[in-house]
Amino acid sequence: MLFALLVLGAVFAFVLHRAFPNLGGIKGGAIVFTVVFLGLVLLIYAGAP
Repeated sequence: MLFALLVLGAVFAFVLHRAFPNLGGIKGGAIVFTVVFLGLVLLIYAGAP
């Protein structure tokens, strides 16, 4: 489950990075990935589907 979230977060960050290259390259992608990953973890702990 956690691995699947990591993959989804990485794919989402990659897609955002390709769609918006002006986010700051790798740094922007890392920030987006961190935000998305933390959001998914919070949703899981909150009991959301």
